[in-house]
Amino acid sequence: MTTCSNCGIAITVSTSYCPQCGAQLEAMPPPQAQPTPPPQPGYGADPYAQQSPHAAPGGYGNPAYGSPYATQGEPPNTGTAMAIAVVTFLFCCWPMGVAGFIFVSQAKTAIVNDDYETARGKIKLTYLLCGVGAAGAIFLYIFAFGFLILAETM
Repeated sequence: MTTCSNCGIAITVSTSYCPQCGAQLEAMPPPQAQPTPPPQPGYGADPYAQQSPHAAPGGYGNPAYGSPYATQGEPPNTGTAMAIAVVTFLFCCWPMGVAGFIFVSQAKTAIVNDDYETARGKIKLTYLLCGVGAAGAIFLYIFAFGFLILAETM
């Protein structure tokens, strides 16, 4: 921040002329870079923590800065879970397929937020729901087929 030598107004923007009186200003010095704070000893320190390959060095995701998600490894893949949800929706049980879509989208949100454990839990729940939907649909198909055979023999 500088002041105009002509009218004395405080100028916060980078400009070469005073917005109040129009007087030419001296060149403003470039802004100073903010230093990176050193890691705080004891805060989130885990002697067995490993740096995530996706973590930014010296920032969020660095175990020295106390990130709870720095040791979670690779992010889970949501492609297979989404494919299973689509197949369940189209061929087996559409309510379980819709629930699968919801949980896969929640897993993707958790991955964006670097919470891989929550994402893995949502993907496992998707597999469980789609498996239950598929098993229920198979049971109903067998029951319906058996009923048709029984109806034809009468």
